[in-house]
Amino acid sequence: MYFLCPHCKKAPRSLPGHLRTVCMRDRSDAEIQATVIQAKKELAEFTHRGRFWEYQSIKDILATADPLARLLEEMQKKGLVVTNKPPVLPTPTLPVPSLPSSAPQSPGEDANEPHVATNMTVSVFCFTHAS
Repeated sequence: MYFLCPHCKKAPRSLPGHLRTVCMRDRSDAEIQATVIQAKKELAEFTHRGRFWEYQSIKDILATADPLARLLEEMQKKGLVVTNKPPVLPTPTLPVPSLPSSAPQSPGEDANEPHVATNMTVSVFCFTHAS
């Protein structure tokens, strides 16, 4: 399992070894161990919180004037690390299509029954800036 270094935001093969030789080489073993324990806690939290996205949240992000900036903000709040982000994000130029507020009901389906969608795919688009 790869833990994120809180200093350089890399995921080395061995976080304790990385911290001892690179990012915390002047710190005590106790400080390094405390950092490793914190990284384990953060990974456990990210594993739960970072995997789940509410459909309505995605719709709200796409409906903003600058969906890319808003998406990056939300991704970082959830613990994702965004690398190579340009200092200034490109200005959005394409209109965002409106999304349906809920999945359509199948014919004959009871409207009072909860609708469970299966085989849904959510695509996250990553934009890069060529230098």
